[in-house]
Amino acid sequence: MINFTNWRARAPTQVWPPTAVQDLYGYLPVTVPSISSAACLIAFSLWDYAHHRALTLWLCAMLLVQLLRTVLLFAFRHSSQADQALPHWTWLWIFTASCTGALLGFANTYFFAPIPVVELVLATLTAAFVGSGWSVVAPSIVALILYVSLPLIPLAIQFALVGNRGEGVVAFALAAMVVACIAFGLRWRHMYFESLSREAALEDARRAAESANTAKTKFVAAASHDLRQPMQALSMYASVLEQRVKDERAQRVVQGIQLSVRALEQLFDSLLDIAKLESGVITPNPVAFPLMPLIERVAETERGVVAAKHLNVRVVRCSVRSDPILLERMVKNLLTNAIRYTERGGIIVGCRRVGRDRVRIEIVDSGIGIPSEEQEQIFDDYYQIQGATAQGLGLGLPIVKRLAELLGHRLAVRSTFGRGSVFSIELERASLPMAIESDSTELSEANFSGACVVIVDDDVEIRNSMGLLLEHWGCRPITGRTLTDIERQLQEHGITPTALIADYRLADVVTGLQIIERLRQSVGKKLPALLVTGTANLLAVQQRAGDIPVVSKPVPPGKLRSFLSQSLRHRASRQARTSLDRKATPDAAKAAPGAPSAREETQR
Repeated sequence: MINFTNWRARAPTQVWPPTAVQDLYGYLPVTVPSISSAACLIAFSLWDYAHHRALTLWLCAMLLVQLLRTVLLFAFRHSSQADQALPHWTWLWIFTASCTGALLGFANTYFFAPIPVVELVLATLTAAFVGSGWSVVAPSIVALILYVSLPLIPLAIQFALVGNRGEGVVAFALAAMVVACIAFGLRWRHMYFESLSREAALEDARRAAESANTAKTKFVAAASHDLRQPMQALSMYASVLEQRVKDERAQRVVQGIQLSVRALEQLFDSLLDIAKLESGVITPNPVAFPLMPLIERVAETERGVVAAKHLNVRVVRCSVRSDPILLERMVKNLLTNAIRYTERGGIIVGCRRVGRDRVRIEIVDSGIGIPSEEQEQIFDDYYQIQGATAQGLGLGLPIVKRLAELLGHRLAVRSTFGRGSVFSIELERASLPMAIESDSTELSEANFSGACVVIVDDDVEIRNSMGLLLEHWGCRPITGRTLTDIERQLQEHGITPTALIADYRLADVVTGLQIIERLRQSVGKKLPALLVTGTANLLAVQQRAGDIPVVSKPVPPGKLRSFLSQSLRHRASRQARTSLDRKATPDAAKAAPGAPSAREETQR
C-alpha cells in the first residue's frame, strides 16, 4: 500500500501511484495536438522574419517531440497496470514535457526580434502554452519548473533587453507569470495529492467494509447453523414433555417452557433476519404462486396463540408473484404482530385487486390500533408502541419494511387508535388455477403406528429428541449420523423405511441430499424425504433440493406431523394400487385365458 502522507516532499524519481501517472498521460491526447498546432502557427507567423532553415528545423524538432509523446502514450495504454506504476513512465513524461518547454524557450531566444508582429506572436502563444499546461505538469515539481521557466524566462529577458518601457512592462509581466504559475502549481500539486490520499483512504475503508461484510456473512451462516442445532433439540424435547406430562401444574410449567422456546425462536429468527438483510446475502427469486398455502402455513404456526385468545382468523384466496420465502416471512411477521396486539374480535388475511395486474395483501385486525403520531416510527428498529401491554421485540416490522424494499413491494399501514389496524403489501398479481387441498383427518389424530422413519443428523441431541417425539407418535425411528449407520440398522431389523428426515449440512463431506439419494437407491424406491437445514441461505438449499421439501431449523412439531401424514397417505395410495394390480391379474386370466394381464397391458 502506497503511503500518500509525505508525497509533497518526495522527488519525482519515486514511484507514483498508477492514478497519478494515468492522469499525466491522460492529458496527452489534448496537449499534443494543441502544442503541434501552436508550433505550426509560430512557424507560419515568423516565416517572413526569421531564417527559413532554422525555423524549419525547429518546427521539425517540436513535431518530433510530440510524435515521441504520442508513441509513449500508445505504449503506456498497452502496458499492464503493474508496469504503469514503474518510475520510468514518469521520467519519460517529464523529459518530453521539458523538451517541449526548452524548444519553445529556444524559439523565444533565437527568433525574437523587436518587431510588433514577432513580439505579439511569441508573447501570446508562449503565455497560452504555459497558462494552459502548468496544471498538467504540476504533479512533478521538476517538470513544473522546467515547463514554466524554460519558455517564459528567455522571452522575459529578450523583452527586457529591448529597453523600451512597453517591452519592460511585458518582461515584468512574464516574470510575474513565472512566479505565479510555479506558486499555483505547487498549491495545486498539494491539493492533487491530498485528493489522492483521500481516495486511497476511501478505497481502504471500502475494502475494510467489504471484508467486514464478508466476515459478517460468514458469521451469520455459522451462527444460523450452530445456534439452530440446540434450538431444534430443545423444541423437540419440550414437545415430548408436553405430550407425556398429565399433571395440571406440571402442564403449566411445560407450557411456560414452550412459550419461552417460542419467544427464543422468534428472537433468534429476527436477529438473523436483520443480520442477513444488512449483510445483503438475501437475493429475491420471484415466482408466481397461490397465496393460500403460504397463509395456511403461517396460520398453522400461530394456531396455539389464536386458540388461547379465542380469536377468529379468516383467509381470502388469491395468487401473486413474489419470492414465496421472503413474502411468507413478511406475512408471518404482520400476522404475529396483529395477534400480539389483538385481545378480542378477529383477524382477516386477504387479497384485494388493485387495477388489472396488481393485488394488495391485507392483514386486518381489531386490536389496540396505532396512534397517528407513531405510525411512521413503528418501522424503526426496536421501537415499541407506547402504553401497549403486549410488547414484542421491536424487530418484526423493521424486517417487513426491509423485505418490502428488497422485493419492490409497497408497504402501507392504516390504523385508528383503539379500533384496529390494516397492514397492506401491494405486489404483482398472478393468474393461476386455485388448487384446494382438503384433508378430513386432523394432524393430531393421524395414526403413525408402524411407520419406520429414518433420521440422519450429526447432532446426537437432535437425533435423540426427534426420535423420542416420533416414538411418542407411534413411529419406529432409525437414527444415525452416516449412511453406513442407517443401512446397518435397517439390515439388522430387516425393515424398509417409510420416510426419511435428513440434515442438509453434516459433519462429513456428504450432504443430506446425497444421503437421501443413496438411501433411495439402496431401498430401490423413491422414499418421501424431508430436508432440514440451519443454514442462513434457505433459498439456495431449496434450489438444490428440487422437489424435496426443505424446512428451516428449529422445525415445529406440526410440520413434522404434516410431513409424516403426507408420507403415510403416499404409502397407502401406493399399497392400494399394488393391491388392485394383484386382484386384476387373476381376474383377467380367468376371463380370457392366454390374454395379457392388466399389469402387462399397462406396461404394454
